[in-house]
Amino acid sequence: MAGVEFGLAALSAAALALALRKRAQWTSSWICLIVGVHFVPLAVIFGDGYLHVLAAVLVLVALISVVVSRRTGIHRSAIVGLSAGATLWLFAISSALSVLFG
Repeated sequence: MAGVEFGLAALSAAALALALRKRAQWTSSWICLIVGVHFVPLAVIFGDGYLHVLAAVLVLVALISVVVSRRTGIHRSAIVGLSAGATLWLFAISSALSVLFG
């Protein structure tokens, strides 16, 4: 467990370094990537395969946000916020329905 904490601390430090180097536009994509990756061990811990799907979708959102931003000029944070927010909301609703209706 300590390894996970040190890993997350290092990833957080990398996000801070982006901000300090005047590369703050990368921060939202970076954090989305971290959140996506963090669902992989949670899927194993909870035995929930859908969390692997959620992890993959969030990692894709992070990567796609860079490409879309470069092509359209839309801020990465807008792309990540809308896409990751909608993804998390849909997975939350799906999980709630699964618990309620089996």
